[in-house]
Amino acid sequence: MRFYNFNEIKEKGSCIRFVETVLGIKVSGGRCPAVWRNGERDSVAIDDSQWFDHVEKVGGGLIELCAVAKFGGMSQTEIQQAQDFLGEWLGLKPMEIKMPAAVASNQYEKLLADGYAETARYHYLNADGTCRYYVVRMFNQKTGKKEFVQGHDGRWGITGVEPILYNLPSIIPADTVIVVEGEKDVETLREIGSPYPGTTNSGGAEKWKEGFRSYFAGKRVYIVADNDVAGNKHAYTVAQHLHGTAREIRICTVSALQKGDVTDYIRQEGGTLSALLHKLESAPVYSPEQISGKLAAKLANSEPFRNYRIEENGRRKDKLPRQINDLISDLHTRLLGAPYRVGDLMFDRDQDSGRITYIYDAADLFSWIARKTKTIIDWAKIDGAVTKTEFFAALRAEAPEYQAISHIPDYPLRRDVFYAHEQLPEPSEGNKIFWGFVDFFNPANDESKSIIASFIMAPIYFSPGVDKPLFIIDSVDGQGSGKSTIPTMTAKLYGSDSGVGGEVIDSSLYDLEKNYDEVVKRVISAEGRNARIFRIDNVIGSLKSANLSRMVTMASISGRASYGRGEESRPNNLTYVATVNGANVDTDIASRAFYIMLKRPKMSATWKEDIFRYIEKNRMRIFADIIDILGKHQFFPGLEPKTRTPEFEYRVLQPACITPEQYTKVIDFLTLKKEETNEDEEIARRLEEELFQKLTGLPHLYNSEPINPKTDRIFIRSAVLEHWFSGAVWLDRRKPVSVIRNLAQTGNLPMISAKIQRYPHHPQAGQRRAHGVMWEPSDCSTKTDVRIIDLLNGKNVEEIAEGKLS
Repeated sequence: MRFYNFNEIKEKGSCIRFVETVLGIKVSGGRCPAVWRNGERDSVAIDDSQWFDHVEKVGGGLIELCAVAKFGGMSQTEIQQAQDFLGEWLGLKPMEIKMPAAVASNQYEKLLADGYAETARYHYLNADGTCRYYVVRMFNQKTGKKEFVQGHDGRWGITGVEPILYNLPSIIPADTVIVVEGEKDVETLREIGSPYPGTTNSGGAEKWKEGFRSYFAGKRVYIVADNDVAGNKHAYTVAQHLHGTAREIRICTVSALQKGDVTDYIRQEGGTLSALLHKLESAPVYSPEQISGKLAAKLANSEPFRNYRIEENGRRKDKLPRQINDLISDLHTRLLGAPYRVGDLMFDRDQDSGRITYIYDAADLFSWIARKTKTIIDWAKIDGAVTKTEFFAALRAEAPEYQAISHIPDYPLRRDVFYAHEQLPEPSEGNKIFWGFVDFFNPANDESKSIIASFIMAPIYFSPGVDKPLFIIDSVDGQGSGKSTIPTMTAKLYGSDSGVGGEVIDSSLYDLEKNYDEVVKRVISAEGRNARIFRIDNVIGSLKSANLSRMVTMASISGRASYGRGEESRPNNLTYVATVNGANVDTDIASRAFYIMLKRPKMSATWKEDIFRYIEKNRMRIFADIIDILGKHQFFPGLEPKTRTPEFEYRVLQPACITPEQYTKVIDFLTLKKEETNEDEEIARRLEEELFQKLTGLPHLYNSEPINPKTDRIFIRSAVLEHWFSGAVWLDRRKPVSVIRNLAQTGNLPMISAKIQRYPHHPQAGQRRAHGVMWEPSDCSTKTDVRIIDLLNGKNVEEIAEGKLS
């Protein structure tokens, strides 16, 4: 290690420059986040010469900042590492350290000269009881530090000597063995009369050898871990080595003290032999899956994250590339399964703040890894090693995939959603918190109040393949009734306290028909996936859109996202709503619509503010109430579904109605509104009347019987329909034959055949096969002769077809 002048570091360095250039943290207004401890708020006050963390209540100068941010603390060791790093970063000249003239001849004598004293000597015996080497424990009374030196055959060092287990002669014949992390603990077990011999390895936790495995074959093994990360890591390393060889393995941490061991437990914590044995025997049997996620993460993060491994080759240490799947598995262990993926974008959730962090590229990824693991990233450029870009691409491909990130719950819960919300509270008594939210709005009748409740509950309910209705909100008083406010406030409810979600996806009928792909991009984007409400606002005239009808019934919505490389999709968990001003709708939409009628509320300057405050105070309690209402509902017996969304009707509308009587009233109300607003039904009734009148009293030919539209089957050719309805502006400039056929298909024109579009099916001599529609009154037989209406010289002429329909 090099040593630099501390005063020179303080003079030449700057805390702000260090944070911005070395740590990549932006300083704004003299504050920045403490990302080295995974903090995201600007809790650190900072200037060029000093800093202070208002959360941890620590601070100092540049050297202390570097020690904490780069090396994890402010002990003497981390301070020395920090000054070494800063000196090189600032380009300073190292100080020359002069060694004393008389240098100790070996490590043992050097430690004695530095104030250490020998406190114990542990002999490592071969199976026959002869000494192979020994370990000497040295302790400095002034500093409280300990050191170990090894020797054999009267000289220091054990170069060329194969290490063995401590207390080997005792463990070879034993059926049960206790593995500890130091010779002192082995001797403590001997002193307290343990029925099971203890053992350990020399050189510390990192020096356990694979060759020790054979001594544990068929034995029961208790492993006692020191109470720190290194101790746990060593314990699980030993367990992994012995798994499959030992008969049974149990791991236990007996001491509650920081870095505490068996000796601390006995001498400082009042532990007894019987209590120790009870702890060991009660510990769970080890299996490779036993290690907990958080412990595994701690163990993994105690070492730098590297794209290579070190292999000792004699005195040389070689760097060998790690396989890319090994790196991915390692990172998932370090970060408890993170990162995750929504669509084509990786993300993670901060466990403290709940905030979602998106990872867009390799630079984002490695910055995020460094902050989350609080460890060093050591990414070497060696032959065959995985690059950062390659790792980013592979990690994204293997990341656990979710269809959405949700800061609010679903009912029922979805496996394809990453839930980032807090735990739900207990529901309120009588679900009064939910109904209090419903009461902010002003329905024109009791039926609409129940439908408002079902609308507010709708975004939380999702079951794959189950259609939701399209909600249509209108008013008996026109503008100023809060039609747009209900979707807006419901969307805010389904947002989060941190501001994620809570927005409405707004579109127009024009965009749905002309810019449909752009609408889909917004829906499947990472931000759009957080939305629960899709709104077409302020429709005047007619509510018609083939794409809207299609979206409402889609099981999933697919398209190319703006950031994506290919097609993506999301489950269609949106709740669709249109606000209208007395608009008519076509049959397809009307059949799927739930209508809400509002009236103008009493004016209040703070109405919207009051709703916002109510949501902020009660959001999770409202969700708890909704789930309670939906979960406890029992289907009303004897009442068959009446809408085209039967499961939603049963599972959401019925609970919103509370009683069967109210549910029946709501269904009657929806049926009436459908009839009143269905533009197709209006057009169909007018067409049927017009056709009946035109067919009645037509001039006839060949003295045949007059046409009777009540009983005759009549084929009306397209040219006739064009002639009859050429000036009918109420058909919206559409071809009459197309309108008539569509209405027949939807059941609005029962007098017209939904199947026959040409007649006769097989041309016969003297008959001209042509397009048109077939009038079929309910009183006629399918074998009745067909009367054909054609145009001759611009006049209506009636012919008789001799053939019959086959």
